[in-house]
Amino acid sequence: MSPNARLARIKKVSTVIQLLIGFSVIMGIYQNLAFIFGWPFGGDKARVAILGSVVYESPAEMPGTVLGLWSAQVTLAYICGGVVLYLFQLYKKGILFSAKHTRCFVFFATYTLLNWIIDYLMQSILAHGGHPSGLSCTPIFLSLMLLFLSWLMDEARKMREEQDLTV
Repeated sequence: MSPNARLARIKKVSTVIQLLIGFSVIMGIYQNLAFIFGWPFGGDKARVAILGSVVYESPAEMPGTVLGLWSAQVTLAYICGGVVLYLFQLYKKGILFSAKHTRCFVFFATYTLLNWIIDYLMQSILAHGGHPSGLSCTPIFLSLMLLFLSWLMDEARKMREEQDLTV
């Protein structure tokens, strides 16, 4: 397969993924607005499950700190969705290796770690001062792996730029 055909495939798949992610972000925004304003969602009242086990039917039921942490988590998730859309926009333009890619992956590592910290804090609050149970350390390792991959991609990009400058 020729490089142009491969690039065309990357661009086509990137467009499809952008559409799917864009649709997911729009549905997520509606779901969260439905929860906040009491609108219907999926034929029923919108609910939010914190940490998968504590279900709230309205923001008024949530303790203030949990509401604040949940809001921060949702905001971070939308920013992450925007960064993913941006990353696939780069792919769609045929830009496969750049410093912008590295920054996206550093953001994903930071997002993963911040999301884990917020989960930890919410679990601590909901355990009523007790110790969080069942909190996985996998996101920490995932964050480190994403940081390593971003560094590796950046080093590969720099090597390629150096090769391109060599006559």
